[in-house]
Amino acid sequence: MPHSQLGSNHLANDDKRAWISDRFRQAFSPYKRNIGMSAETLQNTISLNENASINHEDGSGQVDAMIRFKTAVAQQGALNDRVYLLDSGNEKPSDLIPWMRSIASKHGRTRLTAKLPMPKAKEFVAAGFEIEAVVPGMYNGVDGAFVRQFLSEARGVEPTAAARIERMEKVLAKAKQPYTLPALPEGCVLSEMGPTDAEEISAHLSSVFDSYPFPVEDPEFIRSEMDAGTRYFAVKLNGAIIAMSSAECNNTHKYAECTDFATLPEWRGKALALHLLHHMEEALDAAGIHGHYSIARSTEFGMNLVFARAGFELTGTLINSTHIGGGIESMNIWAKYTGK
Repeated sequence: MPHSQLGSNHLANDDKRAWISDRFRQAFSPYKRNIGMSAETLQNTISLNENASINHEDGSGQVDAMIRFKTAVAQQGALNDRVYLLDSGNEKPSDLIPWMRSIASKHGRTRLTAKLPMPKAKEFVAAGFEIEAVVPGMYNGVDGAFVRQFLSEARGVEPTAAARIERMEKVLAKAKQPYTLPALPEGCVLSEMGPTDAEEISAHLSSVFDSYPFPVEDPEFIRSEMDAGTRYFAVKLNGAIIAMSSAECNNTHKYAECTDFATLPEWRGKALALHLLHHMEEALDAAGIHGHYSIARSTEFGMNLVFARAGFELTGTLINSTHIGGGIESMNIWAKYTGK
């Protein structure tokens, strides 16, 4: 999901599936993002074929289509103009790579992306892909990687690369400066939320974001996310949410994406996102989830600084990866492994 600290969408969850339509929510809400499911369970639960999608079978809708290859799950669509392998399941790279390329060729996509355990990522590299970012310890202590292959010369051109690099140099330099996390504002309480908070979570996200690519206005959608493993956290004042975030947990591989940072405009600039991040990480570690990462818009200073100050490492950038804020943007990967 996107994040909002400064009034715009600062982070995009590249792993967010296209769980949008009422038909899909009714049929598949018990698992939603296949978080924490084994490949065997996923195979027995989903019956998506090569062209299946939530809204448009060719991936031409407002969200990219979910597709599968045996136990592997991917997205493809016109919105992000890519084929994105989300979970390789039990499949071999030698089978996955030609499948992804055939889908891209059929639909005219210009980018192949995959999130993989490092051993599989190396096989993708041998087939012409490049590693863009690494997530230490992502798969039960084994490093994970994001790999890519551009299928058009134009998709690989980043006119703002110099500005992005300069911006991140400033973020990293500022993160090295002495910083004391201010206390929570008086009367504020930081805690984890549950199903009974779903209505308030929906109202909060709807108020912070002018538009949202997922049905957050529906509390049942929020509850389905919780059922799938997403944990929601909030800073509350007098019982009302003023800032929130979530951790999308993969309980099989023991990693989580730290996402959904959303702070009311009048409460920005008070380090609430950093408080939330610290609290989430403590909760994740207590649950044995030690691979922490986030996907941040490379154009935004504030949220990148939050992760840098929290000790996350900038491990790479997904060039021209994700459609957010009206166009395709490059996304930074911030990661931290807290296991031994």
